[in-house]
Formats: sequence, structure tokens, C-alpha cells
Amino acid sequence: METDTLDRMDALEAKLDRIADQVAAIAAESAHQRRRRESMEELVGDVTPLLASGMESVGAELEQADIDLGDLKRLALRMAASADRLDAMLMQLDSLSELAADVAPFAGTAMASATTKLAELDDKGYFAFAVQAGGILDEIVTNYTEEDVANLGENVVLILDTVKQMTQPEVMGLLSQTAGAIHDEAEAALMAPEDPPSLFALMGQMRDPEVRMGLQRALSMLRSISGSSPVEPSRTNQGDE
Repeated sequence: METDTLDRMDALEAKLDRIADQVAAIAAESAHQRRRRESMEELVGDVTPLLASGMESVGAELEQADIDLGDLKRLALRMAASADRLDAMLMQLDSLSELAADVAPFAGTAMASATTKLAELDDKGYFAFAVQAGGILDEIVTNYTEEDVANLGENVVLILDTVKQMTQPEVMGLLSQTAGAIHDEAEAALMAPEDPPSLFALMGQMRDPEVRMGLQRALSMLRSISGSSPVEPSRTNQGDE
């Protein structure tokens, strides 16, 4: 009987001890929560004035900048809705940055080569020639009207055909010979002026086959310019001296 009573007393004491431990743990947790709450209240008390001051400052700045909060809200919503596109754009920018980093050495080499080439062209006088050509173009623009340019455009094919004919080897040779002969005769006349030749002297020069050939060519050119068919050279006259 006494043994059962002692056992029950021991069990009751053990329960009381466990209850006391649980109460102590609850009290400690409650004290910890109270301290956290007090810390948060102190933090909120310290931060609230700062937040209020910051909001007032932001509000004043927005008022001075004439920015509507509704516009900011819509902008934020649009940015949130376009987050995927913005992320894709940022990825493209990263790719472009990597590409620029890879291309930079080649671009530097190309720039150095281009600079060297431009310096060579400058030394050869290309840029000075371009400046002079610009002056010529300015003279053309100043002295010719739009109608003149239109007429030039209408006749550009004829002009090019004429230039093409003028640049033929035989034509250029004839022009060169003519210019050389005129130059030589002019120098000779300046160095040793002569009296005009008589009619008989001119008739005597007609016995020279080269003089007759030259006269024949001159007459053919005049006939061609007048629109008539050129005169065929006479074989009999060519053989006379």
C-alpha cells in the first residue's frame, strides 16, 4: 500500500517537474518575443520619421518636376508587363558588348590601315585635287543654269560619242601632228619673220605630194563638216610632182 503511494507520488513529482520545465520554456520564449517586439517598435519609431521625411522630399521633388504619380504607376506596370522583353533586350546588349570586345582589335587594325592609306593619298595630292575639283564644280553651278544642265543631259550621249571619236588613235595622232606643226611654224615665224610667199611660191609647193595630201584631207574635213560626202583623193594627182 505504501509502495503504491510512493510510486504515485514519484510520478506526480515527475509530471510537475515537466510542467515546470515547459512553463519556464514558455516564459523564456515569451520574454524573447517581448524583446523582439520592443526592438521592432523602437526600429519603427526610429525609421518612421525618416520615411516620412523621405516621402515628403520625394513628393516635393515630384511636384517640382511636374511628374504625375499615375504616370509613374502606369510606367511601373508597363515595365512589369514587359519584363520578358526587357530581359531579352539586356541579353542582346550583353551579346553586342561581347561582340564589340571581340571586334575591337580588328577595328583598331583596320583604322590604322585606313589612316595610313589616307596619309598616302594626302601625300600624293588627292585631297588637294578634290578641293580644286570642288572649286570647278562650284564655278559650274554658279555659271550654268538648270536649263543648261538639262540640255547637257539630253546631249550627253552625243558628247560621249564625240569624245570617243576624238580619242581614237588616228584622230589623236592627227591632232598631235597638227598642233606640233602649228607650234613649230609659230616659233619659226617669231625667230625669223619672213615675207608672205608669192602666188608662184605657193603654186610651187603644190608640186609636193605631202602638201597635196594635206590639202586633200583638209578639203575632206570641210566637206564632211558641211554635210556632203568626202572627196576621194585622186590617184593621178598623188603621183604628180
